[in-house]
Order: sequence, then structure tokens, then C-alpha cells
Amino acid sequence: MSTLKVRLARPMAALATAGALLLGGFTAAAPAEALGPKAPGPGAVSVPNPLPVKGKAAKTGYSRDKFGPSWKDTDRNGCDTRNDILKRDLTRDRFKAGTRSCVIASGTLKDPYTGRTISHVRGGNKVDIDHVVALGQAWVAGAQKLSAAQRAAFANDPLNLLAVEASANRAKGDREASAWLP
Repeated sequence: MSTLKVRLARPMAALATAGALLLGGFTAAAPAEALGPKAPGPGAVSVPNPLPVKGKAAKTGYSRDKFGPSWKDTDRNGCDTRNDILKRDLTRDRFKAGTRSCVIASGTLKDPYTGRTISHVRGGNKVDIDHVVALGQAWVAGAQKLSAAQRAAFANDPLNLLAVEASANRAKGDREASAWLP
């Protein structure tokens, strides 16, 4: 399996899982012929009613602040989530002195979106951490119904985060996968 496929497998699984969780499962109605016969025979279990198809909620009320402070230390390892993701996704990483190997000073990123190799230097604005399922999309898909703690956990979930080229992340913005592909 290629390195790009391996790097995208976990975030893509997170995308599917997050979508299913936020939407309460898949809600498309089954075609009539898939529901089986109208009158079940003796001993047959009746077919449940199809689930209704629901649209997106409005983006009304959304703000990044609703997902808690940026980059918490959710795993309590002493490092914030942003640096955990940089540590996971960068190679040849170097740490800022006196940070217990937490704060990434520099490293190399093989960008999963563009395929480019990027030299990251802290404060250099070349590498961002992308929410694969953007927080704005999570909001319209149901995150407004989650508790503040659940939204903060979602915003810091490493399965939904990737270190990526900053310009690619900014081009994506908070659009969903059907509206933006690298």
C-alpha cells in the first residue's frame, strides 16, 4: 500500500465514523424492492419502516469557540494535540529545547494532500493541522447537539487530524469532501 494511502486510511475512516455518529447513522430510505414482500410469510420477521432522509442543519450559531480552546492536551501526555499531530506526521523532527520533547521546532512533512515535501519550521506558516471533517461541517451535520465536552473531544481527535500543507488546508476551508478534493 502506498504511503499516501496509509496516511489517509485512518482519517478517511474517521470521516466515515464521524459522519455516521453526527448524523445518527445512515438515514437513506431503502428502495421498496429491498424491503421484501408486503406480507411476511409464517415465522418471518416484519420489516422495519424505512428511516427518513434528513438534510443538514443550518450553520446558524456556529463558531470555532463552540468546539473549545484550540489544541488541548486530551491524552494528558503533557503535549497539546497540535504538537502530538506534528510529532506523528513529520519526519526528521526536532524539538524546542526545554519542552520535554513536546514542541516541534522543525521537521519534514510529506503532504498527504499535494504529495509535496515541506520543510516545517515553527512559526513559518507552511504546515497546518487540518480537521479532515471540518468543524463547520460537523456543526451542520449535528455537532450543535453535542455537549461542549464532546465537541472539544471531536476537535482534538487525532483520527480526524492531519498535518498538511497550509495552502491546501486554507483552500479546503470548512468545505466537505464532496466540495473539495486535493
